[in-house]
Amino acid sequence: MGSERYFDISRKIIAAMTTEGWKNVPHASVLLDADVGLLRKILKDHNHTHSESISLNSAMLKVLSEGLNANPGLNGHIH
Repeated sequence: MGSERYFDISRKIIAAMTTEGWKNVPHASVLLDADVGLLRKILKDHNHTHSESISLNSAMLKVLSEGLNANPGLNGHIH
């Protein structure tokens, strides 16, 4: 029960900080649908043949971070 309470408090703090950031910092969003079918198949095959599995979230973070590293102009910023 103690760890549940800790996570409840942590989530409330994170939610409050995120809400505050969204109110005070200008934001722009782009939404699109990505076909991740091939990536999911690759991950499924990998996870069945290796002892350490890779989640879809981890793979997507890696893909996005590598893309931004290769193309820093795509990352939003204000001069």
